[in-house]
Amino acid sequence: MREQPAPIAAQHGGGVQPRDGHVDARSQHEQPAQCDGYSGGGRTHLRVRRLRWQILSQFSRVLLAREADRWTLVTEMSASRSAAGVTLFDGRIFVSGGHDGLQIFNTVEYYNQHTASWHPVVGMLNKRCRHGAAALGSQLYVAGGYDGSGFLSGAEVYSSLADQWSHLVAMSTRRSRVSLLANCGRLYAVGGYDGQSNLGSVEMYDTDTNRWTFMAPMVCHEGGVGVGCIPLQPA
Repeated sequence: MREQPAPIAAQHGGGVQPRDGHVDARSQHEQPAQCDGYSGGGRTHLRVRRLRWQILSQFSRVLLAREADRWTLVTEMSASRSAAGVTLFDGRIFVSGGHDGLQIFNTVEYYNQHTASWHPVVGMLNKRCRHGAAALGSQLYVAGGYDGSGFLSGAEVYSSLADQWSHLVAMSTRRSRVSLLANCGRLYAVGGYDGQSNLGSVEMYDTDTNRWTFMAPMVCHEGGVGVGCIPLQPA
């Protein structure tokens, strides 16, 4: 039997981008302006259009196959989420935290592609949005983010066997908009924002020593960062 392509998921809901420092009710109703224009006849003409953004609970996926190169909607999540953490863990897609423009969540749910349904698990110990999420071994990790009153350095780890979250040793730096990556048995917290400036620094978490260690920083960083890992074959 031909092997089915693995789905890759992406969350809708990045439209509303509240300013770091607060999330309030207005963020769901603000209408940002989109501008374009042209020059001619010695004058510059500017057009302004009002956009309406909405946080969605919809989720979509793409099948990596030549005959199915398209996005399709799947069952909606139980809540509308922006700035949530998304990762593949235990063969399922887990979505943690985020906000709906009014409140920040600690809730977590996973999508079962075989039943096309979402299922809740126990919530995180702290509410957070704009955090990093990654799976390492048999555990799911979240780190950093923003809880509505401050930027976070704390981290948590989830065990699916116990259906329980536990506190992890905190990072050395507060990081919102951070990317969390698992590679070679370790976690890497890359970049982020500490409430004052964008960060180029990188911290590595070693599960054996239960410590975060600074690694070589990025050359530059001007906002939220996306990180991916490609396994390299030995030469």
